[in-house]
Amino acid sequence: MKIYCDYCGTQIDTDKNNNCPNCGASFADNERLKKALAREEKERRAAKANIKVDEIFREFDKRKNEKKLGQAAMVIGIISIGVIIIMLVKLVAAFV
Repeated sequence: MKIYCDYCGTQIDTDKNNNCPNCGASFADNERLKKALAREEKERRAAKANIKVDEIFREFDKRKNEKKLGQAAMVIGIISIGVIIIMLVKLVAAFV
C-alpha cells in the first residue's frame, strides 16, 4: 500500500519500507495507514463473504437444475410406460 509521510510528504510503499526513505520517519503510528489497513481488511472480508454467498447460490442453482432433470426423466419414464401399456392393450385386443 502506498501512503504519504506525515513529516516530509514523500510517498512510501509500505510493502517495501518500514520507514520513510526520505526522512527516516516511522509510519507505525500513522493514523491514515491504520485506517487504510483496517479498510482493506474489511474489504477483503466482505469480498470473501461475497464469494461464499456466490458459491452457495451456484450450488443451489446446480441442485435445482439436477432436480429438474430428475423430474424430466421421471415424466419421460411415466409417458414411456403409458405408451407401452397402450401398445400392449392394442396388441391383446388384436388377438381377441
